[in-house]
Amino acid sequence: MSTTGQPLNPLSPESGCYCPLCRDQRQDRTIDMVRDRGNGVYRCMFGHILPPEALRMLRPDMKPFLCKEIPDPNLDIKPEMWLRKALWEPFSKKYDGRVWATINAVIQTMLDGDFLFLSGDCVRKLNAAGVHKEEEILAVVRRNAELVAENESLQKASTTMASLFASAAKSIGIGEDNSGQ
Repeated sequence: MSTTGQPLNPLSPESGCYCPLCRDQRQDRTIDMVRDRGNGVYRCMFGHILPPEALRMLRPDMKPFLCKEIPDPNLDIKPEMWLRKALWEPFSKKYDGRVWATINAVIQTMLDGDFLFLSGDCVRKLNAAGVHKEEEILAVVRRNAELVAENESLQKASTTMASLFASAAKSIGIGEDNSGQ
């Protein structure tokens, strides 16, 4: 399934997103960010100025990408399938112009055999913790494994040190009952 549309030209002043600072300040959520070609920063009409890295970190609301899906008669088929109306209507509205590309991606992911779907409360908790992408989830898992190993090493060192201190204390008579002398 191929799509046609108007992708953003990297040389155009359009950023493809709305100002996240205006959004966060409860102003109009649809204020465009425009790139200043002179120094590469992005500006909105209210004077917010952001370098590209900061703009990405603030996760701005993206402008809808308007496109039309065009089936490839050599690759694509139109299957007859049943879906719940209550699911199809919001899905087709949310993914307008890329419905079939999205369905193809989901099916391809499921055929891969190694997939994990996360949704709802789990995703909201991950996002609140600053985890938004699969690479970040993997980084958290790797860091957790490192911290577990470090914790085990520190516990072993603590046990060894406690044993050494107890032995040293015993050798100089600290902690023995000397009241009978």
